[in-house]
Amino acid sequence: MLNDSTSTGIKQDSCLNTLKYFHVTEGVCVDIMHDVLGVASLEVKLLLRQLIYEDNLFTLEQLNNRISSFDYGYIIEKNKPSVILNLRTNENAVRQTASQMWCLLLFLPLMIGDLVSRQSSHWKLFLLLREICSIVFAPVVTNGLGVFLKQLIIDHHNMFKTLYPDRRLIPKHHFMIHYGRMIVMFGPLVKLWCMRFESKHCPMKRQAHVVYNFKNISKTLAYKNQIQSMYSWKFGKPLEREISVPNAFPVIVGSLELCELLLEKLHTKDENLGILSPVHVAHTVSVFGQTYRTGSVVPLKYDTRGECQFGEIIHILPECY
Repeated sequence: MLNDSTSTGIKQDSCLNTLKYFHVTEGVCVDIMHDVLGVASLEVKLLLRQLIYEDNLFTLEQLNNRISSFDYGYIIEKNKPSVILNLRTNENAVRQTASQMWCLLLFLPLMIGDLVSRQSSHWKLFLLLREICSIVFAPVVTNGLGVFLKQLIIDHHNMFKTLYPDRRLIPKHHFMIHYGRMIVMFGPLVKLWCMRFESKHCPMKRQAHVVYNFKNISKTLAYKNQIQSMYSWKFGKPLEREISVPNAFPVIVGSLELCELLLEKLHTKDENLGILSPVHVAHTVSVFGQTYRTGSVVPLKYDTRGECQFGEIIHILPECY
């Protein structure tokens, strides 16, 4: 039965409901990029206001200095948060992009954790939000995690209303209530977020600003995207460049760190190599688009208990690939 169209605006059943595995009222999904990171942007601003202006634990300048000088690592460096200019504005959120907000949410405890009391209720609310994010952004989930997430979100919302009674829960808070059910229905929600679509959309927005002609902007952007894709496939040859080494230089094996262990590994490929043999060494290498750099820590394998073994990249020898 359909409701009266005069009160709801619904005139007829959707043709999409004829699909076997979809219904317009039951197949609705969520976008954790806009929802969770939007909630994080609001609550991080409220947290920093409390710690800086109410508790006087540190200053805004000290916070910005730690944000600027923090070592994020070369992989996350491009998502480094911007400095926070003002926390007293009427805006609900901290001015950060989604990727910057995700980075700030991850590393804020390492930046200011030594200045904050563990007994702070506002800090506990922030840590509870991070625990929710660890499940929501997880690449692998279970039905049990969905049930646990539902309770975490209830506790989080109740604590938020207790600490900020004059603040209303925003719609994004409400969307989070359905996350437990969504995980059971769809699996990991990180597989459904809009981050990659927004990344693809970003250069088109810049092109639209440069063109500045909106008579038929869709056709213009579609044409530019086709030209760019054609150039990338014709001249870039993405499928042929499995391994890319931007720079490599010759050195003597004996001058390298852990040269004995290195020789032991290299003897399996070339038994003529010795302590005075020259080899080419690089600082970075790209394998199928993934960049590896000396000094990085990478996962190697998992044992039978599910624990991961990590290793540090000491040297990169392109000749061994």
